[in-house]
Formats: sequence, C-alpha cells, structure tokens
Amino acid sequence: MPFRLIQSLKKSAVYFTAWILLCLFAILYLLPSHSAAECFIQLNVFHCEWMDRLFILITFMGDGIFLLILAFILAIARQYELALKAVLVFLLSGILVQVLKNSITAPRPKVLLESLGLSYQYFIDGITRIGNSSFPSGHTATFFALATLLAMQTNNAGRQLLLLLAALLVGYSRIYLGQHFLQDVLMGSVIGVCTAIPIQMLRLHKIGYRKQSNKNSYAVQ
Repeated sequence: MPFRLIQSLKKSAVYFTAWILLCLFAILYLLPSHSAAECFIQLNVFHCEWMDRLFILITFMGDGIFLLILAFILAIARQYELALKAVLVFLLSGILVQVLKNSITAPRPKVLLESLGLSYQYFIDGITRIGNSSFPSGHTATFFALATLLAMQTNNAGRQLLLLLAALLVGYSRIYLGQHFLQDVLMGSVIGVCTAIPIQMLRLHKIGYRKQSNKNSYAVQ
C-alpha cells in the first residue's frame, strides 16, 4: 500500500506540486495582515454581466449533480471502477464538509460584510446565499476531489494542469459569486485532495475479480 501510494503520487507529481504551491501562496495571502473581508473584496475588484454568467456555469461543475452525471457517463463508457470511485469521493468529501459546516459557525460573505458595515455591490440576486455555513466550500471540495482523482489516472502533465486549472476556476467562482471566502475555498481544496487519495488507492476491480473467480470455482466443483 505505501509503495503504491508513493508511485501514484509520483505519477501525478505535477498536479500535487502545483497545488501545494498554490496553497502556500493562499496561506501567505491570508496572513493576519489581511482580514477575510479584505481578501474577499480584493479578489472581487472586477465584475461584469458576461463574467457573472460564465462563473455561474463554472460553479455548477462543483455541484454534486454534475459529478453524478459524469459518473453515469463513465459507467456507460464501461469505466466502472472510475465511476464508482467518483461517487465515493463525492460522498466522502461531502460528509466531511457537512460535519465542518455544522460544527463551525462561519458567516457567509454577505452576512459578514453587512455586519461590518462594508458596502459591496456585486452580490447577485438569486445566486448569493446568506447564513452561517460558509466554511468550508462544498463545491470546491467536490470538484477538487474529482480533479485529483482524474489527475491520478494520467501521466500527462498538461492534463494534470488543466484539471487543476478547472478546479481553481470552480474555487474562485465561489468567491466571485459571493458564496465563500478564500479560506473556505482553501479548506475545500484540502478536503477534496485528501479524500481523493485514499479512494484512488482502493482496488475495486480486484474485489470484482475475486468474486468472479469464486463463482467460477463453484461451477467447476
């Protein structure tokens, strides 16, 4: 198991190295000199109608429905093991996200900014949420789990970077749409990556093979 894990991580070294560097950059940016509200406003300096529509579409990739549709397509393409793993990372990351959301009181951007008396003009009617369940970002966790799982299937550095870019866009869409702060997105990415790794290590095809082998042995007897 440890050897397989090391080999798998080496195979996806470009993805994980780039992700770690981005996490370090985000942590440095979130040092005490920057409050959550300040970071949120600084990351939302430009908005326009076409970007609103674009990020509404991008953020859907972090929705559980999108992942389940993709898993269904993989199953149709007879990628049964990958389809099952996609469902498992969705369930595992979702459970961890909900545990944290229900354990930590974290006002969403609109609630926090209004409580601080800060004006912000880019909240979108019908899209922006309120409440105290900001931490962590579930959409970010879901798509990072999927992106990490897929990145660990390929040796192609270009594909790994494209998957990471897609995950970053989903994460930023949560900030752009006024749903989450940077720290929510950062934690979501950590949850997604950390749940994908153990799921990828599962040998689900071996289970199926053993069951089939047992059936064959019974038939011979």
